[in-house]
Formats: sequence, structure tokens, C-alpha cells
Amino acid sequence: MNAIKYSPSYTMLSLIVITALILGVSAQHHPWDPQPRDAGWLQHHERLVNQTLTHMKEEQIVFVGDSITEGWGGNGKAVWAKYYTPRHTFNYGIGGDRTEHVIYRIQHKEFDGLKPKVTILMIGTNNAASNTVEDIAHGVEETVKELLVKMPETKLILLGVFPRAEPLGAKVKQVNTIIKKLNNDKNVFWLDMWSAYESADGHQKTELYVSDKLHLNEKGVLFCNILWAMLWVAAGHPWEPEGRTDEPGWVTKHQRLVNQTRDHMKDEVIVFVGDSITHNWANLGGTVWDKHYRRRHAYNYGVGGDRTENVLYRIANNEFDGLDPKVIVLMIGTNNINFNNTLDDIEHGVREVIKQLLAKMSNSKMILLGVLPRGEPLGDKCKQLNALIKTLANETNVHFLDMWSAFESPDGRQKTELYVDDRVHLNVKDLNKSDHSIHTIDPFLSKGVSSPEKCLSDLIAIIMKNMFETNENTFTSLSILSNELHLRSEKAEPMAFVDSSI
Repeated sequence: MNAIKYSPSYTMLSLIVITALILGVSAQHHPWDPQPRDAGWLQHHERLVNQTLTHMKEEQIVFVGDSITEGWGGNGKAVWAKYYTPRHTFNYGIGGDRTEHVIYRIQHKEFDGLKPKVTILMIGTNNAASNTVEDIAHGVEETVKELLVKMPETKLILLGVFPRAEPLGAKVKQVNTIIKKLNNDKNVFWLDMWSAYESADGHQKTELYVSDKLHLNEKGVLFCNILWAMLWVAAGHPWEPEGRTDEPGWVTKHQRLVNQTRDHMKDEVIVFVGDSITHNWANLGGTVWDKHYRRRHAYNYGVGGDRTENVLYRIANNEFDGLDPKVIVLMIGTNNINFNNTLDDIEHGVREVIKQLLAKMSNSKMILLGVLPRGEPLGDKCKQLNALIKTLANETNVHFLDMWSAFESPDGRQKTELYVDDRVHLNVKDLNKSDHSIHTIDPFLSKGVSSPEKCLSDLIAIIMKNMFETNENTFTSLSILSNELHLRSEKAEPMAFVDSSI
């Protein structure tokens, strides 16, 4: 048998290859070191670079991640088209990516020049099979840092990795425990998705996944519903006017209210301003509104979903121009809490709304209503907000009315029987009980008062008394406000800002 002869150069090459293979097994790339993938991947990366160049000025929200993110435009394309595309949202997900691949993409022009309001990141699940929990968390942290270097003005929502089948499920849960500490409530916000995709017995909700138990089906994408999370940081500052793009019909609603002002300018004596809770007083509570408000020339300027900044936009864009009502009733701020604004920032927003409303309607008196109780974890934050905004009352032209206790049970919980299922909006039960509440006010009003300010303060007290002591429906209780602004006996001092001809 002839011996095989190897040249020295071939032998050296073989040693290099063998050494590289050994090193490749013993020393994998770190999840925080940028790494490209194959030729097809590079082409996908190049397409995303071109997406950035083409749509740079248009991109308001960007999604960054792996195949789960990419799938929101695949299995979830109907959801994406309905909820995300209208909000100028662009997808930067590539199937199979790990943290090191996203870092490579960031460092190679994929996000250069972008200035989105919001960046939504989910990454790390593909690292689970080959990296330690600590190393994966390190890779995620580095990804966050690199994104903020490229887009320093963005607010980044870091999504927790979704539940997976074992043996990797426990590992990604540990990763989430570490990376949630990256939240700073300034430009990085943590959103834990785990509980939404885990059943009561601690198992993955397989009905929300395709057969691989890793990627979401259309139901899973819809169930995700992180739209609210995008918007709470997309809005900017609560005291800066901003129109809305999350609701296609919002501009139309605003224009209808501009037209309402134009058509009824001389007739409007009381205006209600706020969000869906205000809007529903004339919608779900239409019977109460027609009976107690409409005949007193009250008009509703509530728009569902609005935050302080949206009301400011409406004020700045002709919605209240030329109005001279006697009374403004304002409740706003609960949707800012949804969007994770700080309490101080929300108070600043409410303060600016008051300022701008009174600048437009300088002869008006304002009743600032406290935010209503909500289910936890937002309930306590609502209560703290009320403690801040009550200081905005000056007892001259701004008066604070705390509605809290009327909607809270003795054990400190929300009176759920006064709300619809979402525990945010009020129901319309037992509307016919309103007359009893209204009549109980008459004896108090007959005592007379020394000043309009004292009258309003005492009326506020009696409103709360009636709300405590009667088992009225919430809309009925709120309807007392209108009546108490107008009812008075012959012995009572008329309130200066309520025309006796009404």
C-alpha cells in the first residue's frame, strides 16, 4: 500500500482548521460581541438599511428583534395593518437573530439617522440554547445601549421574552428577571409579557402559538396588544399639545367639536371637557344627560382615549374659540397614567390644560374633578395624582371636587358595581334614582350663603354627602353636579357665575 504524502503547507492548513474547530467549540462568540450571519441574512440586513434610508423621516415607532418580532408582520399581518401601520410603525425583526446579530446590525447602518419616538425591543430567546442566563442578559443590555447610542431621543420599551416549552422555559424566565432591571422610567421601560402567555398552572398557553410553541399565531399577536405600551411613551410630554395618530377617527371627532362650538357658541353655558369618562356621560349615560344636563345648556367635549396633551392640542386648534360658558367641568389624566407618565408630569399637564382653557374662556369658573378610582396596579397612582392636582384649586375660578370616596368601598377597594367590565368606565344602572339625590339638597340650599365661593364650597360638600349616603348609580350621582350648580331657593345667595335665567 502506498503511503499518502502530505505537503508541509497542507499539514499546516490542516492544523489551523483543527485548531479553529477546537476553539470554536470551547470559545463561542459572546452574546454582546457583534456578529453577522450568512449571505442571505446579509441581504435581509441590507434591505432593512434601505428601509431606513427610504422612510427615515416617516418612522415613528420601530420594532427590533428576531422571528417573533418579524412574525408580527407575518402571522399577525392583519393586526399589524390595522393597529401598527397607521401609526408609522416599521419592523426590524429578522428570524433566528440573537443579541450579537442585532448588535452587528445596529453598528452597520441599519438605524443610522432614525429618530423614532418609540423603539420596541424583544431579543434573547435564540440565545437560550447556547448561552448562560447571565451572558444572555449581558447581550440584551448591550443591545439596549447600542440602540440608544444610535437613537438617543427614543423611548425604548424592553419586552420580556415570551414563555417557551421546557427545558428552555425556565431559562428565559430567569433572563427576564435580570433584564427587567434595565428599566429606568426615563428612556427604558420594561414590559413583562410573561403572565399574558402563561396559564394559571404555570404552563405556556399553547393556543396562542403555532405548532413549534415558539412563534405566535394571529390570536397570540392580537392577544399581545402592546399598543397601549407604545403610546404611553410615544406621546412626549403631557404638557405639550399633540394630536393623535392612534385613532384614525380622532381628527374627525375633533372637527365635530369645532363645529359644535361654531354652531352653539352663544348657547353653551356649561362645558364638560375630558376623555371617554366625560364622553360617556352623554353616551352611556345619555338618559341622565338628557334629563339633567342638556336642558341647562351643557355641552360635552369628551373624547375617548385622550390624555392631557391631546386636550391641549384641541384647545390650541379652535375647539373652544369664542366660547364664554359660565362653568367648565374638567376631568383628565387617567389615560396618562396608562401611558406611564410620571405623576409630576401628569400634574404639569393638568395644570397646563387648566391654564389654556381659562385663557380661551377667561370669564368661566372651573370645577376640576379628581380622577376616579381604578383597579390596581393603577389605583394607587390615581389617588396620588389627585393629591397633586387638588393643589391647583385657587377657590377663585378653579375649584377641586374629589370624587374618590364616592367610588371607593369602606375597605379601600374600587366599587366595581359602579363600573363596566373594564373597571375604568362608569355604568348606567339605576338611573331613575336621581330625583331622590337631587331633592335632598334643597334644605341645605335654603340656608343661604355669604359668597359665591362659599356657595360652591358648600355645594361641593353636599355633593359628596349625597354620593356617600345614597346608593345611586354613578352617572346619577354625577348628575347632581349640574343640578347643584343651578338649584337654589329664594333665600339662597345666587352663585355669581350661574345666570338666574337658566
